[in-house]
Amino acid sequence: MYRAWVCVAVVAIACGNHDHQQTYLDAPVVHQDAPRPIPDAPIPDGPVDAPPDAAPEVVMMSVGSGGGTLTTLTGATLEIPSGALTTNTTITITVQTTNLPNGIVSNVYELGPDGTQLAAPARLTLPYDPGKLGTTQPQELTIATLTQNGVTGVGWNVVEDTTHTVSGFITHFSEWAIIPNPPQGCTLNYGCFQSCTGSQAPELCCSHSRGTCRAVLHSSFPAFVACYASCAGTPNVKNFGSSACMSNCCTSHGFTVTPEGACYKASATQADAQTVLTCARGCADAADTNLMCGTGNIQLDACSWNAAISPSLGDNSCVAQGMGVNSQQLATTLTAVYDQQWGNPAVIHVTGGTISSTSISVPMTCSNGNAYSGTATGNWNGFFFATTYVFAGVNGTIQISPNW
Repeated sequence: MYRAWVCVAVVAIACGNHDHQQTYLDAPVVHQDAPRPIPDAPIPDGPVDAPPDAAPEVVMMSVGSGGGTLTTLTGATLEIPSGALTTNTTITITVQTTNLPNGIVSNVYELGPDGTQLAAPARLTLPYDPGKLGTTQPQELTIATLTQNGVTGVGWNVVEDTTHTVSGFITHFSEWAIIPNPPQGCTLNYGCFQSCTGSQAPELCCSHSRGTCRAVLHSSFPAFVACYASCAGTPNVKNFGSSACMSNCCTSHGFTVTPEGACYKASATQADAQTVLTCARGCADAADTNLMCGTGNIQLDACSWNAAISPSLGDNSCVAQGMGVNSQQLATTLTAVYDQQWGNPAVIHVTGGTISSTSISVPMTCSNGNAYSGTATGNWNGFFFATTYVFAGVNGTIQISPNW
Protein backbone atom coordinates (compact mmCIF):
# COMPACT_ATOMS: atom_id res chain seq x y z
CA MET A 1 0.00 0.00 0.00
CA TYR A 2 1.21 3.50 -0.81
CA ARG A 3 0.77 6.43 1.53
CA ALA A 4 0.73 10.18 0.86
CA TRP A 5 3.57 12.03 2.59
CA VAL A 6 4.14 15.73 2.95
CA CYS A 7 7.16 16.39 0.77
CA VAL A 8 9.78 19.08 0.20
CA ALA A 9 8.16 22.44 0.95
CA VAL A 10 5.19 24.58 1.82
CA VAL A 11 5.08 27.88 -0.08
CA ALA A 12 2.90 30.84 0.92
CA ILE A 13 1.54 32.92 -1.95
CA ALA A 14 -0.32 36.16 -1.32
CA CYS A 15 -3.48 36.66 -3.38
CA GLY A 16 -5.58 39.76 -2.72
CA ASN A 17 -6.06 40.16 1.00
CA HIS A 18 -5.62 36.46 1.78
CA ASP A 19 -2.61 34.20 2.18
CA HIS A 20 -3.01 30.81 0.49
CA GLN A 21 -0.78 27.90 1.37
CA GLN A 22 0.51 25.78 -1.49
CA THR A 23 1.46 22.24 -0.45
CA TYR A 24 3.64 19.71 -2.27
CA LEU A 25 2.84 16.03 -1.72
CA ASP A 26 4.08 12.61 -2.74
CA ALA A 27 1.03 10.84 -4.16
CA PRO A 28 0.35 7.16 -4.85
CA VAL A 29 1.45 5.74 -8.17
CA VAL A 30 -1.20 4.44 -10.53
CA HIS A 31 0.36 1.47 -12.31
CA GLN A 32 -0.36 0.90 -15.99
CA ASP A 33 0.78 -1.85 -18.29
CA ALA A 34 1.85 0.43 -21.15
CA PRO A 35 2.03 4.09 -22.09
CA ARG A 36 -1.32 5.59 -22.99
CA PRO A 37 -1.71 6.40 -26.70
CA ILE A 38 -2.83 9.81 -27.93
CA PRO A 39 -4.92 9.35 -31.08
CA ASP A 40 -3.80 11.52 -34.01
CA ALA A 41 -0.77 12.89 -32.15
CA PRO A 42 2.59 12.75 -33.97
CA ILE A 43 5.51 10.89 -32.47
CA PRO A 44 8.67 13.00 -32.25
CA ASP A 45 12.02 11.62 -33.29
CA GLY A 46 13.31 11.89 -29.72
CA PRO A 47 13.40 9.06 -27.15
CA VAL A 48 10.30 7.49 -25.66
CA ASP A 49 9.96 7.43 -21.87
CA ALA A 50 10.36 4.16 -20.09
CA PRO A 51 7.76 3.43 -17.40
CA PRO A 52 9.66 3.06 -14.11
CA ASP A 53 7.70 3.33 -10.88
CA ALA A 54 7.75 6.78 -9.30
CA ALA A 55 5.44 8.81 -7.09
CA PRO A 56 4.00 11.80 -8.94
CA GLU A 57 4.38 15.26 -7.49
CA VAL A 58 1.14 16.79 -6.20
CA VAL A 59 0.63 20.49 -5.49
CA MET A 60 -2.55 21.70 -3.83
CA MET A 61 -3.98 24.99 -2.68
CA SER A 62 -7.36 26.37 -1.67
CA VAL A 63 -8.41 29.06 -4.15
CA GLY A 64 -11.48 31.27 -3.92
CA SER A 65 -13.06 34.03 -5.95
CA GLY A 66 -9.97 36.20 -5.51
CA GLY A 67 -7.86 33.81 -7.59
CA GLY A 68 -4.42 32.34 -6.89
CA THR A 69 -1.29 30.84 -8.41
CA LEU A 70 0.06 27.29 -8.12
CA THR A 71 3.62 26.37 -9.13
CA THR A 72 5.09 22.89 -9.33
CA LEU A 73 8.69 21.89 -8.61
CA THR A 74 8.99 20.93 -12.28
CA GLY A 75 8.27 24.53 -13.34
CA ALA A 76 4.60 24.45 -14.34
CA THR A 77 2.43 27.40 -13.31
CA LEU A 78 -1.36 27.74 -13.12
CA GLU A 79 -2.58 31.32 -12.66
CA ILE A 80 -6.28 31.48 -11.78
CA PRO A 81 -7.66 35.01 -12.15
CA SER A 82 -10.14 36.76 -9.90
CA GLY A 83 -13.68 35.69 -10.70
CA ALA A 84 -12.77 32.36 -12.29
CA LEU A 85 -14.09 30.45 -9.27
CA THR A 86 -17.19 31.36 -7.26
CA THR A 87 -16.45 29.28 -4.15
CA ASN A 88 -13.35 28.18 -2.26
CA THR A 89 -11.99 25.12 -4.05
CA THR A 90 -9.00 22.89 -3.35
CA ILE A 91 -7.05 23.04 -6.60
CA THR A 92 -4.51 20.30 -7.33
CA ILE A 93 -1.80 19.73 -9.92
CA THR A 94 -0.61 16.14 -10.18
CA VAL A 95 2.59 15.79 -12.22
CA GLN A 96 3.03 12.47 -14.02
CA THR A 97 6.67 12.09 -15.01
CA THR A 98 6.72 8.40 -15.96
CA ASN A 99 4.64 6.01 -18.06
CA LEU A 100 3.79 8.92 -20.34
CA PRO A 101 1.74 8.74 -23.54
CA ASN A 102 3.61 8.49 -26.81
CA GLY A 103 4.00 11.73 -28.72
CA ILE A 104 4.16 14.29 -25.92
CA VAL A 105 7.27 16.38 -25.16
CA SER A 106 6.47 17.24 -21.53
CA ASN A 107 5.19 15.69 -18.36
CA VAL A 108 1.44 15.21 -18.00
CA TYR A 109 -0.16 17.74 -15.66
CA GLU A 110 -3.51 16.65 -14.23
CA LEU A 111 -5.45 19.68 -12.97
CA GLY A 112 -8.15 19.04 -10.42
CA PRO A 113 -10.88 18.85 -9.53
CA ASP A 114 -11.22 17.18 -12.93
CA GLY A 115 -13.89 18.77 -15.11
CA THR A 116 -13.96 22.10 -13.26
CA GLN A 117 -15.24 24.85 -15.56
CA LEU A 118 -13.81 28.33 -15.07
CA ALA A 119 -15.82 31.53 -15.40
CA ALA A 120 -12.67 33.31 -16.64
CA PRO A 121 -9.72 31.73 -18.49
CA ALA A 122 -6.72 30.69 -16.40
CA ARG A 123 -3.18 30.93 -17.70
CA LEU A 124 -1.30 27.63 -17.84
CA THR A 125 2.46 27.52 -18.42
CA LEU A 126 4.11 24.14 -18.92
CA PRO A 127 7.79 23.27 -19.46
CA TYR A 128 8.80 20.98 -22.29
CA ASP A 129 11.84 18.73 -22.70
CA PRO A 130 13.95 19.97 -25.65
CA GLY A 131 15.61 16.58 -25.77
CA LYS A 132 12.31 15.07 -26.94
CA LEU A 133 11.75 17.44 -29.87
CA GLY A 134 13.72 15.53 -32.46
CA THR A 135 13.14 17.44 -35.70
CA THR A 136 10.15 19.32 -34.27
CA GLN A 137 10.67 23.08 -33.97
CA PRO A 138 9.61 24.86 -30.74
CA GLN A 139 7.17 27.09 -32.64
CA GLU A 140 5.27 23.97 -33.68
CA LEU A 141 4.36 23.11 -30.06
CA THR A 142 0.99 23.54 -28.42
CA ILE A 143 -0.62 22.95 -25.03
CA ALA A 144 -3.34 20.34 -25.38
CA THR A 145 -5.77 18.54 -23.13
CA LEU A 146 -5.61 14.74 -23.30
CA THR A 147 -8.67 12.51 -23.49
CA GLN A 148 -9.37 8.95 -24.54
CA ASN A 149 -10.69 10.32 -27.85
CA GLY A 150 -7.72 12.49 -28.77
CA VAL A 151 -6.23 15.88 -28.01
CA THR A 152 -7.72 19.37 -27.99
CA GLY A 153 -5.49 22.44 -28.08
CA VAL A 154 -5.96 25.81 -26.39
CA GLY A 155 -6.03 27.56 -29.77
CA TRP A 156 -3.26 30.07 -29.04
CA ASN A 157 0.15 29.67 -27.37
CA VAL A 158 3.22 31.67 -26.44
CA VAL A 159 6.38 29.58 -26.94
CA GLU A 160 9.48 30.66 -25.05
CA ASP A 161 12.44 28.61 -26.21
CA THR A 162 14.97 30.09 -23.75
CA THR A 163 13.21 28.64 -20.70
CA HIS A 164 11.54 25.86 -22.77
CA THR A 165 7.98 26.71 -21.79
CA VAL A 166 4.64 27.05 -23.58
CA SER A 167 1.79 29.17 -22.18
CA GLY A 168 -1.88 29.36 -23.06
CA PHE A 169 -5.29 30.18 -21.59
CA ILE A 170 -7.56 27.33 -20.47
CA THR A 171 -11.18 27.21 -19.37
CA HIS A 172 -11.43 23.81 -17.71
CA PHE A 173 -9.40 21.35 -15.64
CA SER A 174 -8.29 17.97 -17.01
CA GLU A 175 -4.99 16.39 -18.12
CA TRP A 176 -2.71 18.78 -20.00
CA ALA A 177 0.61 18.34 -21.80
CA ILE A 178 2.67 19.80 -24.64
CA ILE A 179 2.58 18.11 -28.03
CA PRO A 180 3.79 18.94 -31.53
CA ASN A 181 0.89 20.46 -33.45
CA PRO A 182 -0.55 17.66 -35.63
CA PRO A 183 0.18 18.22 -39.34
CA GLN A 184 -3.39 17.86 -40.60
CA GLY A 185 -4.89 20.80 -42.46
CA CYS A 186 -7.61 23.07 -41.21
CA THR A 187 -11.20 22.08 -41.76
CA LEU A 188 -14.29 24.06 -40.79
CA ASN A 189 -17.54 23.00 -39.16
CA TYR A 190 -19.54 25.99 -40.33
CA GLY A 191 -22.51 25.33 -38.03
CA CYS A 192 -20.26 25.22 -34.96
CA PHE A 193 -18.29 28.24 -36.17
CA GLN A 194 -21.46 30.27 -36.59
CA SER A 195 -22.95 29.12 -33.28
CA CYS A 196 -19.79 29.66 -31.20
CA THR A 197 -18.93 33.06 -32.66
CA GLY A 198 -22.47 34.27 -32.10
CA SER A 199 -22.31 36.08 -35.46
CA GLN A 200 -24.38 36.15 -38.61
CA ALA A 201 -23.46 37.68 -41.96
CA PRO A 202 -22.09 40.24 -42.58
CA GLU A 203 -20.16 39.94 -39.30
CA LEU A 204 -19.41 36.37 -40.35
CA CYS A 205 -18.11 35.69 -43.83
CA CYS A 206 -16.32 32.84 -45.62
CA SER A 207 -14.23 32.87 -48.77
CA HIS A 208 -13.91 29.52 -50.52
CA SER A 209 -11.27 30.85 -52.92
CA ARG A 210 -9.08 32.04 -50.04
CA GLY A 211 -9.91 29.11 -47.77
CA THR A 212 -10.73 31.34 -44.81
CA CYS A 213 -13.63 32.33 -42.60
CA ARG A 214 -13.72 35.46 -40.48
CA ALA A 215 -16.18 36.44 -37.76
CA VAL A 216 -16.73 38.93 -35.00
CA LEU A 217 -16.65 37.04 -31.69
CA HIS A 218 -19.28 38.02 -29.15
CA SER A 219 -17.23 36.23 -26.50
CA SER A 220 -13.56 35.91 -25.63
CA PHE A 221 -11.33 33.78 -27.85
CA PRO A 222 -10.70 31.12 -25.14
CA ALA A 223 -14.48 30.82 -24.70
CA PHE A 224 -14.84 30.36 -28.46
CA VAL A 225 -12.18 27.61 -28.47
CA ALA A 226 -13.95 25.76 -25.65
CA CYS A 227 -17.30 26.09 -27.43
CA TYR A 228 -16.00 25.03 -30.84
CA ALA A 229 -14.05 22.06 -29.46
CA SER A 230 -17.16 20.83 -27.65
CA CYS A 231 -19.46 21.44 -30.62
CA ALA A 232 -17.24 20.01 -33.35
CA GLY A 233 -15.96 17.14 -31.20
CA THR A 234 -12.66 17.19 -33.07
CA PRO A 235 -9.14 16.49 -31.79
CA ASN A 236 -7.69 18.75 -34.49
CA VAL A 237 -5.74 21.38 -32.55
CA LYS A 238 -5.31 23.53 -35.67
CA ASN A 239 -9.03 23.90 -36.03
CA PHE A 240 -9.77 26.92 -33.82
CA GLY A 241 -8.51 29.88 -35.84
CA SER A 242 -6.66 32.84 -34.40
CA SER A 243 -7.62 35.72 -32.16
CA ALA A 244 -7.05 39.11 -33.79
CA CYS A 245 -6.50 40.71 -30.39
CA MET A 246 -4.06 38.08 -29.13
CA SER A 247 -2.21 38.03 -32.45
CA ASN A 248 -1.79 41.81 -32.21
CA CYS A 249 -0.32 41.39 -28.72
CA CYS A 250 2.13 38.93 -30.25
CA THR A 251 3.28 40.98 -33.23
CA SER A 252 3.32 44.33 -31.44
CA HIS A 253 5.93 42.97 -29.01
CA GLY A 254 8.27 41.66 -31.69
CA PHE A 255 6.99 38.08 -31.86
CA THR A 256 5.62 36.26 -34.90
CA VAL A 257 2.33 34.35 -35.20
CA THR A 258 3.17 31.02 -36.81
CA PRO A 259 0.86 28.97 -39.06
CA GLU A 260 0.54 26.55 -36.13
CA GLY A 261 -1.13 29.29 -34.09
CA ALA A 262 1.82 29.92 -31.78
CA CYS A 263 3.30 33.26 -30.78
CA TYR A 264 7.04 32.77 -31.17
CA LYS A 265 10.28 34.70 -31.04
CA ALA A 266 13.67 33.04 -31.24
CA SER A 267 15.65 33.43 -28.02
CA ALA A 268 12.88 35.38 -26.32
CA THR A 269 13.29 35.89 -22.60
CA GLN A 270 10.75 34.98 -19.97
CA ALA A 271 10.13 38.70 -19.48
CA ASP A 272 9.36 39.03 -23.22
CA ALA A 273 6.82 36.24 -23.03
CA GLN A 274 5.33 37.72 -19.85
CA THR A 275 4.73 41.03 -21.64
CA VAL A 276 2.86 39.30 -24.45
CA LEU A 277 0.77 37.25 -22.03
CA THR A 278 -0.09 40.29 -19.92
CA CYS A 279 -1.38 42.00 -23.05
CA ALA A 280 -3.28 38.84 -24.09
CA ARG A 281 -4.98 38.62 -20.71
CA GLY A 282 -7.16 41.53 -21.78
CA CYS A 283 -8.09 39.63 -24.93
CA ALA A 284 -9.05 36.58 -22.88
CA ASP A 285 -11.70 38.59 -21.03
CA ALA A 286 -13.31 40.48 -23.91
CA ALA A 287 -15.04 40.04 -27.24
CA ASP A 288 -12.72 39.60 -30.20
CA THR A 289 -12.40 38.86 -33.91
CA ASN A 290 -11.51 35.41 -35.20
CA LEU A 291 -9.93 34.16 -38.41
CA MET A 292 -10.48 30.48 -39.16
CA CYS A 293 -8.15 28.46 -41.39
CA GLY A 294 -5.85 31.37 -42.12
CA THR A 295 -2.24 30.80 -43.16
CA GLY A 296 0.86 32.90 -42.79
CA ASN A 297 0.61 36.15 -40.87
CA ILE A 298 -2.66 36.51 -39.02
CA GLN A 299 -4.74 39.20 -40.71
CA LEU A 300 -8.35 39.53 -41.76
CA ASP A 301 -8.57 37.90 -45.17
CA ALA A 302 -11.13 39.08 -47.67
CA CYS A 303 -14.53 37.51 -47.95
CA SER A 304 -16.55 37.06 -51.13
CA TRP A 305 -19.91 38.65 -51.89
CA ASN A 306 -22.15 38.22 -54.88
CA ALA A 307 -23.18 41.52 -56.52
CA ALA A 308 -26.28 41.15 -58.74
CA ILE A 309 -26.91 44.39 -60.69
CA SER A 310 -30.13 45.40 -62.44
CA PRO A 311 -30.46 46.84 -64.98
CA SER A 312 -27.15 46.03 -66.63
CA LEU A 313 -24.86 48.94 -67.30
CA GLY A 314 -24.84 49.28 -71.10
CA ASP A 315 -25.38 52.19 -73.55
CA ASN A 316 -24.35 55.66 -72.41
CA SER A 317 -21.93 54.18 -69.88
CA CYS A 318 -18.78 52.13 -70.36
CA VAL A 319 -19.55 49.58 -73.07
CA ALA A 320 -22.12 48.65 -75.66
CA GLN A 321 -25.49 47.23 -74.69
CA GLY A 322 -25.35 43.60 -73.58
CA MET A 323 -21.89 43.83 -72.06
CA GLY A 324 -23.02 45.16 -68.71
CA VAL A 325 -22.37 43.95 -65.17
CA ASN A 326 -24.77 41.35 -63.85
CA SER A 327 -22.99 39.32 -61.17
CA GLN A 328 -19.47 39.65 -59.79
CA GLN A 329 -17.46 39.14 -56.61
CA LEU A 330 -16.89 41.92 -54.11
CA ALA A 331 -14.00 41.37 -51.68
CA THR A 332 -14.17 43.18 -48.39
CA THR A 333 -12.70 43.34 -44.90
CA LEU A 334 -15.84 44.87 -43.36
CA THR A 335 -13.95 48.17 -43.26
CA ALA A 336 -12.90 48.98 -46.82
CA VAL A 337 -13.58 47.68 -50.31
CA TYR A 338 -10.63 46.39 -52.30
CA ASP A 339 -10.03 47.18 -55.99
CA GLN A 340 -12.50 45.26 -58.12
CA GLN A 341 -13.13 44.88 -61.85
CA TRP A 342 -16.78 44.05 -62.51
CA GLY A 343 -18.12 42.53 -65.70
CA ASN A 344 -17.11 39.91 -68.24
CA PRO A 345 -15.16 41.44 -69.80
CA ALA A 346 -14.40 43.88 -66.98
CA VAL A 347 -16.18 47.17 -67.52
CA ILE A 348 -16.62 48.78 -64.08
CA HIS A 349 -13.83 49.66 -61.65
CA VAL A 350 -14.83 49.59 -57.97
CA THR A 351 -12.19 50.89 -55.59
CA GLY A 352 -12.11 52.21 -52.05
CA GLY A 353 -15.43 52.63 -50.34
CA THR A 354 -16.55 51.35 -46.97
CA ILE A 355 -18.54 48.41 -45.69
CA SER A 356 -19.72 47.70 -42.15
CA SER A 357 -22.11 45.32 -40.47
CA THR A 358 -25.00 47.64 -41.37
CA SER A 359 -24.19 49.52 -44.59
CA ILE A 360 -22.05 49.73 -47.73
CA SER A 361 -20.95 52.59 -49.97
CA VAL A 362 -18.71 52.13 -53.04
CA PRO A 363 -17.63 54.42 -55.93
CA MET A 364 -17.76 53.10 -59.52
CA THR A 365 -15.88 54.29 -62.63
CA CYS A 366 -15.32 52.93 -66.15
CA SER A 367 -12.48 50.45 -66.46
CA ASN A 368 -11.80 51.56 -70.06
CA GLY A 369 -11.20 55.20 -69.14
CA ASN A 370 -14.58 56.58 -70.20
CA ALA A 371 -15.51 59.53 -68.06
CA TYR A 372 -18.52 58.01 -66.39
CA SER A 373 -18.76 57.50 -62.66
CA GLY A 374 -21.30 56.72 -59.98
CA THR A 375 -21.93 55.30 -56.54
CA ALA A 376 -23.70 52.36 -54.95
CA THR A 377 -25.02 52.69 -51.39
CA GLY A 378 -27.33 50.65 -49.22
CA ASN A 379 -28.08 48.96 -45.92
CA TRP A 380 -27.93 45.40 -44.60
CA ASN A 381 -31.43 43.93 -44.32
CA GLY A 382 -30.51 40.76 -42.49
CA PHE A 383 -29.83 38.75 -45.64
CA PHE A 384 -27.97 41.01 -48.07
CA PHE A 385 -27.02 44.62 -48.74
CA ALA A 386 -30.00 46.20 -50.54
CA THR A 387 -28.12 48.75 -52.62
CA THR A 388 -29.14 51.36 -55.17
CA TYR A 389 -26.75 52.80 -57.73
CA VAL A 390 -26.56 55.93 -59.85
CA PHE A 391 -24.22 55.65 -62.86
CA ALA A 392 -24.07 57.67 -66.08
CA GLY A 393 -27.66 58.82 -65.63
CA VAL A 394 -28.93 55.31 -65.00
CA ASN A 395 -30.60 54.32 -61.71
CA GLY A 396 -30.67 50.69 -60.64
CA THR A 397 -30.26 48.22 -57.80
CA ILE A 398 -27.40 46.00 -56.64
CA GLN A 399 -28.09 43.07 -54.33
CA ILE A 400 -24.82 42.20 -52.56
CA SER A 401 -25.09 38.92 -50.67
CA PRO A 402 -22.55 36.63 -48.98
CA ASN A 403 -21.14 34.00 -51.33
CA TRP A 404 -20.86 30.85 -49.17
